[in-house]
Amino acid sequence: MGENYTLYGGYSNIVYAIIGLGAVIFLVLFILSALSAEKQHLKKLRESSGR
Repeated sequence: MGENYTLYGGYSNIVYAIIGLGAVIFLVLFILSALSAEKQHLKKLRESSGR
């Protein structure tokens, strides 16, 4: 039973690590896309105010 518990614990730890990694990657991609969208928005504002 002890072996089963450690095996299951290790398995769930791997699952949690994968979920955490996915969440971090998703957050990074979300922030990057938001920043690039903001840059494009600022560029459009500058172009419209320049004209």
